[in-house]
Amino acid sequence: MEVILKKMCADAPQLLGRELLCSLANRQKKPAAPTRGATFAALRRARRRADIERCYEALAPLTSAKEFAIAISAWARAQEHEEAVALLEAMDSAGVEPNNYCYNAAITACEKCVQWERARSLLTRMEERGLKPDIYSYSAAISACEKGGQWERALSLLDEMRAAGVAPGVLSCSAAIPACEKGRQWAGALS
Repeated sequence: MEVILKKMCADAPQLLGRELLCSLANRQKKPAAPTRGATFAALRRARRRADIERCYEALAPLTSAKEFAIAISAWARAQEHEEAVALLEAMDSAGVEPNNYCYNAAITACEKCVQWERARSLLTRMEERGLKPDIYSYSAAISACEKGGQWERALSLLDEMRAAGVAPGVLSCSAAIPACEKGRQWAGALS
């Protein structure tokens, strides 16, 4: 394209047309700034703090629950529970109502960092906000308790889950069983 423009520039009979073509031919190509969609795609893949921060700075301000959930999930993948929870808490000041995806991502971040108390408190806060924890919410909190050696709390969450009408699945049971095993509570693992 550049060669064609330069040839046209030399052959252009009219001064105005020639100036326009010459300026197009001689213009340096700047790399295009990544689109917001491409930056979100990069954030979905990011696992390192520096990459997440770079994407977040390019995207700020976040404007929807979906955007916040993607960013919170990135912090969870990086095992940065404090950043994930801080972003969840920042949603109120941004005027964005958190949804289950946002809470589940923050609970998962706590689970990955063995922050079982924080995971449980997020589950409680979720309910206080009128959101109904789902199988993913409970499973991540149960897993956090299992990783923290809190078998009694893991079983308690399994009971709460049933009482809330959420059927335990493979995820939640596969988190509760090792908790019982670590606490040498074989009967709890079998019930």
